[in-house]
Amino acid sequence: MSFIMDRIRSFIAITLPDDIHDRLSIVINALKKEIDGQVVRWVIPKNIHLTLKFLGEIPDNNIPILQEQLGREAVTHGCFSLSVQKIGAFPTLRKPRVIWVGVTEPIELMSLQGCVENITRKLGYDSEDHPFSAHLTLGRVSHYATVQQIFHCGEVLSSNAVGGLGSFIVQSIEIYRSDLTAGGSVYTRLYSLPLKQVS
Repeated sequence: MSFIMDRIRSFIAITLPDDIHDRLSIVINALKKEIDGQVVRWVIPKNIHLTLKFLGEIPDNNIPILQEQLGREAVTHGCFSLSVQKIGAFPTLRKPRVIWVGVTEPIELMSLQGCVENITRKLGYDSEDHPFSAHLTLGRVSHYATVQQIFHCGEVLSSNAVGGLGSFIVQSIEIYRSDLTAGGSVYTRLYSLPLKQVS
């Protein structure tokens, strides 16, 4: 007898407050006015989050194990503040493929992300190929974009300075489920794991 385990697409992230989502929406709408709609696939603003670890397709019965071990670790890390600021792109601003807004990287964030990485690695998940870089993805340039379109997109990004978009206190990390639909990704929060409250 064989058993087929259900698999879900999952990731671990920090959720943004509504006011940050609103400001990111303003940035995206401003860029949309200057960049052809076929060139960039923009993220729905309410879906933007700070990814700590993308897990990919995993057996759904692994989620409670993740919740237990990450939850035990999360409460040893105090709450901390993050600031959102500055537009950027991977691999470079002039030749963009992924468009993002930056997030400050205080030692508390880097320590928390490092612990998430260590726990998931011990549970058998692949390590990241690149060092962690805190960013909020706004959009992805189409693989079909021409050299001229990519160049124009880079010019627009370089000429649109984005200042501070606000700060917020990180009080928890979340485990999310991601379902791919015709209308884009739909994220469902499965668990919220609180950090230690700092008096």
